[in-house]
Formats: sequence, C-alpha cells, structure tokens
Amino acid sequence: MRLVHALKVIHSMKEGDRYEFHWGKRVTVEDASNTVVLLLDRGKRKLEISTQKYQEAGFKVFALKVSPNESLDTFELSLTVLSIWKAIFEKISAVDSPSVFTYKYGAKRLRLVQAM
Repeated sequence: MRLVHALKVIHSMKEGDRYEFHWGKRVTVEDASNTVVLLLDRGKRKLEISTQKYQEAGFKVFALKVSPNESLDTFELSLTVLSIWKAIFEKISAVDSPSVFTYKYGAKRLRLVQAM
C-alpha cells in the first residue's frame, strides 16, 4: 500500500531504521511487546472482537472506526493517518500497556478506549 511506503519515507528522514513497517504481515503473540497494529474496526457501538483480541494479546492497537456498511476510502484513510501520525508515535511512547486507540476519517485526535 502506498501509505505504508509514505510512512517509511517520512520516518527515514528522522528516525532512520528505528522502526519497521509491514503491510499484511501476520503477527504473533511473541511480537506483541514491540508491535503496533493499525486496523479497521466496524463495530457499531463497541469494538469488534478481533480488535479486542489484539489488545488482550498485548498489542497497542490503533483502529479506524467505520460503520459496518461504509466502504474503505484509501485516500481519506491516508490523509487521516498522516495527520495523526505524530500523535500515534506520542501514544506509543507514553503508554506502556496494551491499549486501543480509535479515530475516524479526518480525525485530529486519538481516543483511548477503556478495557472491555
């Protein structure tokens, strides 16, 4: 995905090779302590079970909340992720425990979701 490539380029300017970015890579529980997961969450009022499972496994999760019948807009997703990318990295550094942060298209902030 082009967004992943853009993030790699942005980070190479400041962070060097400190972070790795992968698209579509399977992660294991062993990866949890040093892996951040970005995903879509189509849960109406609550988080989807898959999102909750990542948190329970020990991951820090950043989930784009979209309605169940809303199609993915990769352009809007890219603009949104780029606009909150600095906030994502601040949360990664500030929060030690597994957690879920949600955001919507056009978001300027991340919302911490309390444990279910």
